[in-house]
Amino acid sequence: MLAGLVAGAAGVAIRFGRDSASDTASSSSSSSTSSDLGVTTASSSKSTDLAAAAARFAPYGLPSHENLSLHEGYASSINYRLRIPNWVAEHLVAASAAAASDAVGVTRERSNFHEDVSVPAPWRSTNADYARSGWSRGHLAPAGAHKGSQHELDETFLLSANIVPQDMSSNGSDWLRLERFTRALLERHDDVYIISGPLFVPSPAADGTVAESAAAPQLPRPSPAATSSSSSSSSSKAPAVVRGRVSYEVIGPHEVAVPTHLFKVVLTDGGTDGRRRRSALHACAHHGAFPPSGTDGRRLSAFVVPNAHVPGHPDLDSFVVPVEEVERRSGLRFFGTLPDRTRIPPLCGPERRCGLGVARLDGLIRSNKSLGTLASATDCEGLELAWRQLAEASAGNGSPSGEASRPSRAHERVHTQRAQALACQLQPRGG
Repeated sequence: MLAGLVAGAAGVAIRFGRDSASDTASSSSSSSTSSDLGVTTASSSKSTDLAAAAARFAPYGLPSHENLSLHEGYASSINYRLRIPNWVAEHLVAASAAAASDAVGVTRERSNFHEDVSVPAPWRSTNADYARSGWSRGHLAPAGAHKGSQHELDETFLLSANIVPQDMSSNGSDWLRLERFTRALLERHDDVYIISGPLFVPSPAADGTVAESAAAPQLPRPSPAATSSSSSSSSSKAPAVVRGRVSYEVIGPHEVAVPTHLFKVVLTDGGTDGRRRRSALHACAHHGAFPPSGTDGRRLSAFVVPNAHVPGHPDLDSFVVPVEEVERRSGLRFFGTLPDRTRIPPLCGPERRCGLGVARLDGLIRSNKSLGTLASATDCEGLELAWRQLAEASAGNGSPSGEASRPSRAHERVHTQRAQALACQLQPRGG
């Protein structure tokens, strides 16, 4: 049922890890090369060394070891079959974030999305895959969190290592709010560990035994009858069969997989005693033991955001799911060596609401959300209602000079495209 998530365990160790796409090459020597693919197989010692280096982003255990990719600001695992990351791990540090904000000459204007040449060409995503696909190139490790150097920033634009096809509305609104929320945690915590990645969640079967809405973050669970390890001997009725279908789009000549959902698992460490705790953590990391959990600002939560337009601006609390559920769906293990993980209080919960995750809904968030509203209209009446609301909101916000603003050209283009798709008759717009 989760075939879109499963990475093959067998295969040849290529560069940084095990290659799930080359089962037939498993008998090759660890020092051999493939002239067809231009790939050099990596020794187990190299993979071990890379895993040790990547652990600085996930000191409580890497989620998996498949095709590890190490960069200045993050580590990731690349799924050669799906052409996207399995996960991306970051370690944000308060002191480093403050220094990065003052970095001279670091600008996003110099960064461009580019191919990851460390990935063999047959399994490498390219910009051509995304062209005219209707999907944006979504960061898992956000560019805004990695401005310590131009090189660090540029590496967040590596397609195979850090980018997934993402709904444009979600990318610039709900997912953006979650990214800003995680960075803002550095105002209260010294360390923030983040693991992000894709999910492929089943949709309902014909008999409705798996309930799942494309616009809801709740993940369906099998019915008790289907998961029970035992049944009553007096019952003659067989347990219900749970059915579902993992269906996802692929884009471009390399058939890049489009996830149904995206996740972030966030762990904070350190508060008022953060510096002392971080020193203890570094001292203990090489011995496989960690300081005990206490009143040190440690909190843990998992968030799952649909890779689709979600109406309105729901609180981040509505995207919270148990960490164990993300593990079950992804086949990954998060912070596996962390002591007493189940006893760590959540970032978002009854005693501590996360709310919108940002101080205010700025123009960028509102604009991207409204684009999604237009693009997701299912009939002409709904499209015109969305357009009127957008026009009224634009006129109400106005410009800094006090003049009324208008919907952007992007909004007009999406409105026109959707109207044509729905065969709506466009009304003349005032100049």
